[in-house]
Amino acid sequence: MLGKTHALGGSVAAFGSVLGVASGIAAYHHVPVAQLDYRDVLPFVFVTYPMAIWASKASDMDHHTGSVPFRDPVSMSLHYVLHCTSGVRRFFPRKSFVYKVLGFGDAQHRSWQTHSDLTLLLVWLLVVFAYNGTFTSWFGVVLGQLSQWVTPGLALGFTAHVVLDFLTPEGMWLTVPLLVNTVLGRRVLPEKFKPISPLVSLLSLKVGKQRAIHYFSTGNGWEKAIQRVLFVASWILFLFVVYLVLPWRVLT
Repeated sequence: MLGKTHALGGSVAAFGSVLGVASGIAAYHHVPVAQLDYRDVLPFVFVTYPMAIWASKASDMDHHTGSVPFRDPVSMSLHYVLHCTSGVRRFFPRKSFVYKVLGFGDAQHRSWQTHSDLTLLLVWLLVVFAYNGTFTSWFGVVLGQLSQWVTPGLALGFTAHVVLDFLTPEGMWLTVPLLVNTVLGRRVLPEKFKPISPLVSLLSLKVGKQRAIHYFSTGNGWEKAIQRVLFVASWILFLFVVYLVLPWRVLT
């Protein structure tokens, strides 16, 4: 998927989370969502939303240096960590054990390091730590509270990115089967989750394999349809969030 599609996905996920949080707070206080104090919603708008937009593209920091989506110091640090063994790995035979181990620090685009079930598990674990008090006990009350706004944005952004990418023919990496196959030295388990494969096969029967693959490839018909859905959804969610923080809410 293209960067703008991922940004739309992050936007939908973030605004959806704001409404989810608002609904949860309203239910806790036994009041309609429309009667919430705007101050309960604003932190998620101004902190969670931008974090989700960043995270919705951050998975693509596994690209080579010329194609990374961000070039700020934090993002480039992530990029360098993902490629920390790239310069050394090429000196070892491809089938050697050392070469395989060094692969942990030599990410390729849509790698298991950033586009897998393991990625999702780790980012959602951060959310658990933020809300179960772990970060508060480690870093104090202020940073603990901040983590409750930051980590959902990270988790939602990464999740939106991975979900959109597994809606492509390439699918999403599954780390447990990948690890098993690596240990055994041969492929005995499927290493990717490809939910749209049946759609590709069905369309292939009607228009031919090449045209079907072209339709589902990056930037073509399938992605454009997803973009339109995300665009409409993001605006609907945005307008509802704006409604929650309209000026007369601030004044009252």
